[in-house]
Amino acid sequence: AHTIGAAHCPSLAGRQFSNYPPKSPLHLDDAYAAKLRKMCPKSGKTVSQLPMDAYTPLILDNKYYVGLLHRKGLFPSDATLLTKSDTQKLVAAYAGDRHYWATKFGAAMIKMGEVQVKTGKQGEVRRLCSRVN
Repeated sequence: AHTIGAAHCPSLAGRQFSNYPPKSPLHLDDAYAAKLRKMCPKSGKTVSQLPMDAYTPLILDNKYYVGLLHRKGLFPSDATLLTKSDTQKLVAAYAGDRHYWATKFGAAMIKMGEVQVKTGKQGEVRRLCSRVN
C-alpha cells in the first residue's frame, strides 16, 4: 500500500545518506537520493511530508513497484524487496502488469478486512503510529 500516502524524514532511517555499492539492491538512484537529501538534510530542517511513491504519489496504482525497480524506494524496507529472488520476481511482475497488481492488491485488501479488529481493552488506537501508547 506504499503506492499512496506520505512519510516523514525520520522514517528514512538515514537512507538518503547511505553509500551502498551501485550494484547493491539497497543502492538509491543518485538523483533521487540527492532530492531526498535536500528534503531531509542532516541539519534536521525537514520537509513535513515525503511521497511514498516517487512517480504517482496521489494515485493508487502499480508505479510504486516501477519506482522500486528504478531504485526509488523511500524506506529501507522497500529496498529489501529487491534483495531476495522471490520478492524481486513479485516486484517485477507488479511493475510490469498494472492489472495483475490491481487484482492481487484487491485480494490482499479483502483478506486484511477479514482480520479481527481488537476493541475495548484488547486494542488501542495509537496516538503516534510508530509507538505503542
